[in-house]
Amino acid sequence: MKLIAGRSSLYALKVAIAKIILDELTDQRNQLEALATKTAFQAYYLSVLEKYFVEDEDGDEVLNLFVDRYNKPDIAELPLINLVVEGDENNDNGTIQHTNTEINFEVEVYDVASGEGESDEDASDKVEFMTGIIRNILETSTLSGIQHKRVMRRKFNYRPSEESSNVTYSSVILFVKYIEDVFIKSDHVKVSTNYTKFRGRFSLKTDNLEV
Repeated sequence: MKLIAGRSSLYALKVAIAKIILDELTDQRNQLEALATKTAFQAYYLSVLEKYFVEDEDGDEVLNLFVDRYNKPDIAELPLINLVVEGDENNDNGTIQHTNTEINFEVEVYDVASGEGESDEDASDKVEFMTGIIRNILETSTLSGIQHKRVMRRKFNYRPSEESSNVTYSSVILFVKYIEDVFIKSDHVKVSTNYTKFRGRFSLKTDNLEV
């Protein structure tokens, strides 16, 4: 068996999707902070978004975003965003070189009631709000080399009793179809973003962010 040269194509896709979320939410925060005056929506948007940014080891504010985090988050680490495969990772179609792979990714958004004037309902509203923003980002962005993608649905966590944890989450499910060998032969996945304008009909322009 030849020496494995890198991470799997599936992991490359996860990183590419995470990069879209990271770049877009960071840009959204920067734009909101730059506004001299804000509408009620913009003020609420910024207040929610800022909760998902944390200080790293270098003292920079970065999005609290994980890829493939399967261990249970500590309360002090919330709120956070986690990108995983929905259900089991599997591939039942054809050979590894030429298979058409269909898979669902899940973007999980976690929050917790602070206990300082913030109710469970406030935390639930914030994760619903954030998944709505992430859903919009995923719907309006595209990955080069992908045959097809679409946002399937959002899911919400409903606690069965008042005694359950005050951690709450919702998630966005993204369906992706791609050809395996396209990503096996590449060290990275080029990311491109769609810009749409509504003038009687939609026109689409795509620019690569990487060369």
